[in-house]
Amino acid sequence: MSMLTAQALRCALPPTVGRGHPGPAHAMAAGAGQTLRTLPPTRPRGSPPGAARAAALSAAGISCRLPAETRRGGGAPARQQAMPTQAVTLSLPMEVRRGAPGASGTMQGGPNLGSAGQARPEPRPGPEPTTPPAAPRDRASLPVASLLRIVERVARGISGAAGYAYMGEDPAGAGLRYGLLGLRLDTGDMGGALRLAVLRDSAAVQSALGPDGQTLLDTVQAPTPAARLAPVAGKPLWEQPWKSILSRAAATNVFRAGQNEYCVEELLRPAAQRLLVHTALASGTALAMALDILAELGRDAGLGALERALSGQGAQSVQALRDALVIACPSCRLRLQDLARDKALAEWRPVESEVQQ
Repeated sequence: MSMLTAQALRCALPPTVGRGHPGPAHAMAAGAGQTLRTLPPTRPRGSPPGAARAAALSAAGISCRLPAETRRGGGAPARQQAMPTQAVTLSLPMEVRRGAPGASGTMQGGPNLGSAGQARPEPRPGPEPTTPPAAPRDRASLPVASLLRIVERVARGISGAAGYAYMGEDPAGAGLRYGLLGLRLDTGDMGGALRLAVLRDSAAVQSALGPDGQTLLDTVQAPTPAARLAPVAGKPLWEQPWKSILSRAAATNVFRAGQNEYCVEELLRPAAQRLLVHTALASGTALAMALDILAELGRDAGLGALERALSGQGAQSVQALRDALVIACPSCRLRLQDLARDKALAEWRPVESEVQQ
């Protein structure tokens, strides 16, 4: 108290002011030193107004010019920040939203992009490619398993118990009849089945045919019938040793697969495309008769005979088709009669459950 009395301090306090509300300045005066301290009014916590912030920076010796707030994509001026010795300007790009192409399907300001970010190719001159028409129901859409059942029924009358290993001698005609359906050597059908086997496993085929196997393959795929019937290593293919070599090879998996594929894809499926457009011929019996003709005459001659039969009375019924095919191939008469009596073939139908979607 003695120190306070000696300096005769006087303190004038204003009325109580709540925080957050500006009021009179707090003044403190000392009589002896005549010291006056002025306190700024109390302000709420948080960011001060722009003017107060600038004044505070200025009092500290910092000059800063702040523009209005910049919003992304709003077209506002670019953000600039000025320093006392060096001005720095920062520009914010326009906001780009994902998946927002323009009317033409391209992003604004960018290349012509596809959905995966790849540049779209430039349009090529000429007409646009057209979508091929869908195959009619029950035509080339039949599954292989369904068609193989028909191949097996036809094979009974041609190769019998020998099946895939069958080799029929016909020096005056086909030369050699090969495999399940007795595919002809002279017409190129045998060569077609061997070619499919090579495509599956060429090493296995070469191993089964021996050192002259490539010469044999070239011969059976020659462009003319006379060239296909030529001897290989001095021997015709319907004589030994080739007949035994081919019989053993034809019973192995790769050769069996080649035979199945050729019989279904090159013989039976083209026949089905021509037959099943006729309601009266949508049966396994008609397909089996057509396949027998193609195997006996060769693919090209057999398809020609089938088309001639369908252009006449053969399209009216299975019986009419058989009569027309017998005219084209008299030696097929007995086999066609057996196929007509086959109950399993008569009941076969290309129903919805058998058609591949």
